[in-house]
Amino acid sequence: MSGSHRQLLTIVVILLLIGLLAGLWRSPDPVETNPGSEAPRTTNAIATPQSSAPDQKPSTTTRDLVAAPTEQPPGPRLDRLLRIRLVGIVPEVPWTEPLRFDLSGRTAAREHHELEDRLTVDIEGVATIELPDWVDELTSTKLRIECRDPNYRPIRHRRRDKVEPGELVIEVEHVRILTGRVVDAEGEPVAAARVGAFWFYSGRITNTNVGTTSTAQDGSYRLQVPPDPALAIVAAAMEPVQISGRLAMGYHGAIAETGILRPDLLPAWLSLPEPNSDAPPPPMELDDLVLRPAARIRGALRWTDGGGITGGRIRNDRSSSGQRLLWGQTFELSPSARVYHEVTQQFRIFASLIADVAGDFELAARPGERMRIEVVDIPEALCDGGIFFDSSPAPCFVECVVPMADLRATHRGKPVPNALFELSSGKTRRADENGRLSVAPGHHRVRARKEGLVSRWHQPGRLTGNPQTIDIELSDRLTPVTIHLAEGASPPPDELEYEWLVDGSSRTVQNARRESGSRYRAFVPRGKVRLRVGGGLEGFIVPTSHILDIEHEPIDLEVTPREGGRLVLEVDKRGTRHTGHWAITDAAGQPVKGRFWTHTRSGRRKMPVPDRTFSWEGPQTLEHPLLPGNYRIEVTALQTRETRDFTIRPRETTTVRVRLP
Repeated sequence: MSGSHRQLLTIVVILLLIGLLAGLWRSPDPVETNPGSEAPRTTNAIATPQSSAPDQKPSTTTRDLVAAPTEQPPGPRLDRLLRIRLVGIVPEVPWTEPLRFDLSGRTAAREHHELEDRLTVDIEGVATIELPDWVDELTSTKLRIECRDPNYRPIRHRRRDKVEPGELVIEVEHVRILTGRVVDAEGEPVAAARVGAFWFYSGRITNTNVGTTSTAQDGSYRLQVPPDPALAIVAAAMEPVQISGRLAMGYHGAIAETGILRPDLLPAWLSLPEPNSDAPPPPMELDDLVLRPAARIRGALRWTDGGGITGGRIRNDRSSSGQRLLWGQTFELSPSARVYHEVTQQFRIFASLIADVAGDFELAARPGERMRIEVVDIPEALCDGGIFFDSSPAPCFVECVVPMADLRATHRGKPVPNALFELSSGKTRRADENGRLSVAPGHHRVRARKEGLVSRWHQPGRLTGNPQTIDIELSDRLTPVTIHLAEGASPPPDELEYEWLVDGSSRTVQNARRESGSRYRAFVPRGKVRLRVGGGLEGFIVPTSHILDIEHEPIDLEVTPREGGRLVLEVDKRGTRHTGHWAITDAAGQPVKGRFWTHTRSGRRKMPVPDRTFSWEGPQTLEHPLLPGNYRIEVTALQTRETRDFTIRPRETTTVRVRLP
């Protein structure tokens, strides 16, 4: 081998040795782990290379980098899922809007928790949410689920009982969208007009309202109605709601209205036939509803001395004695406005309104129509209706002069200030500081009471225009009964309802206010009395009866409250005025006794007759507290019978809705 070859081989070996030494110097030291020593801390799985100097060449050494496994997010816990199922979705019309889910509550330690989310509804109508663990610790719960889908009725689901994982079923109703305009005879838009949809059956507008809205500023409206029945669309001009001088608006620009008819325009209507296809009907634009001008009946409500009756409530619920109503059907536009639809397709308006501060009022009528006007209530006097005035043919002016008398509560010849006067119908008014109160004429009895004093019933008789003063002597003394609620009513109600029954006939219902703690003061007459404590339109205390022998001395009554839940029964039937019957049985099949309260059209409350029958026009609502447990209710009307099973839970309100065909 020549010298040059040896030199070249030596250079190559030296370069290889240099490269090997450089690689060993750059490799990291091995990590030694001893048993019991701490493992070295690691940062990111792959470090970011540092930038080298401009004159330094980047390393060309290749190294195998192994990426650390990334952590996958944990999946939903199946045992904590709440599935919200919407029942009633039409396959051809899927649900398109997310549900607004709001759950809040407090724990026993007064810690507040809240969960808000928007849930997407899948093709099967199911929305799912995972409930957090703090839901199990809540002692008070408030759940709210809301949604507005354009093809379905709005969802407003509320509940205050405990929310647990599982399935929650919410019924939804598919609707048809109707649009149109309400204008007057000049073609100008009518804002704040109420537009209602009613079932149209055999050429008559029934009292079954299936959709209501109001018009926008331009007279347009958007109404949701059921997709299948034949309907009558009725429009009536109403007084708008104003807040600080501004109109209150809702969805789609609808202006809120008070439900009080405007006196310058008459209602109008059109019929919508039943669809002839099983497919969901598309949105439909209707013809304009034209409201014709009304002939106004102006009136004034006055006392016999000429002073105006401020805030007096009047109504015209029938025609004048000189006119007859043709055969027809009455339907309700609002609590203050009803319309009688005659067989001649003409409307008669039955309105209720309140006179202004001067006692003046206006009513809408057809030209030439006569009305019988009834004074229903007077705030500053005892009045139970039955005061009638006939008008001349509209347009006209009618003056309603109401005779009155002064009632004066006395005891041993001295006035009793702030005595409470009571009519036989249950209406009450409080006297002034001199024991005086005005009373309007009517076929009613009246008495006065204050604390332990009470008068007998008096019949004021027929009142004339001359001033009269009728003294009501408070002589019969009532015995105070202190009612103590034992532990269990938490918290105790502010008022406790009680009633007494004397000699099996005279029944009186009163409210005892809470004096301190769980102590209430009641006043009952002397003799053998059956005292019934609890019940009423509010509260969860199930009534209990107690037989007492009342004499002169005050009595302390210890009552162990039976707390239960509250049943609200809503019954409705399609068609005209009807009668019905209901019966409730417990889990053992035994009938449930007790008195149900109901709301009347005027807002008062009364007790139905004991045999569980009712007679009404339109929906009826009944309320009664029941002990916790399972029950069954059976509602019958004419040849129809409906049965519902329900459960009463402590301190909760259970609503049972029954719609008879």
